[in-house]
Amino acid sequence: MKLNRAIVGGVLGAGLMSVIMAMARGMGMNVNLEQMLGTMTGMMPSGTTFAIGLAVHLMMGAAFAVAYAWLFEHVAHRGHWATGALVAIPHIVVAGLMMGVIPMIHPLMPNPVPPPGVFMSALGPMGVGAMVMLHLIFGAVVGGVYGDARHPRRARPVAGHASVA
Repeated sequence: MKLNRAIVGGVLGAGLMSVIMAMARGMGMNVNLEQMLGTMTGMMPSGTTFAIGLAVHLMMGAAFAVAYAWLFEHVAHRGHWATGALVAIPHIVVAGLMMGVIPMIHPLMPNPVPPPGVFMSALGPMGVGAMVMLHLIFGAVVGGVYGDARHPRRARPVAGHASVA
C-alpha cells in the first residue's frame, strides 16, 4: 500500500471539499461541515471551532483515504480517479446516514448549530446533490493521487493447463 500517497490524496480531497463548501456558502447555501465538526467540542461557533473542524475534516479525509487505498490494493486491484469515484459510493451511503445520526451526539444541535439531516436533506435537494458530488470528487482525488495499485490482479491459470514458472 502506498500510505503516503493515500494520506496526501485524502488531505487534498478533503481540502477540495472544504473549498467547494466555502464557495457554496458564498452563494448562500448554509453548508458548514467544518463548523459542525468543530462545535462538537461543545464550544460555540467561532473561528476557533471552524479551525478545529477543518483540522478534523482533513484528518478524517486522510483516514478514509487509507481505507480507499486498502480497497484499491485488495479489492479493485487498481487505483485511478474513476476507481476512487466508484469506491466513494459506499462512503456516500455511510456518510449520508451518519449525517442523520449527528444530532444525537452533537451537544449544540439543534441550537445554535442546525442539524444537516440524512444526506444533508435539511438543505433540500441541493444539499443532497452537494453531499453526493462532494464525496464523488473526494474519491476521484484520492484515486487520482494514489495511482496504480501495487497489487494488481494476477491472471489465474486456466484449469487443465500447466502453469509456466
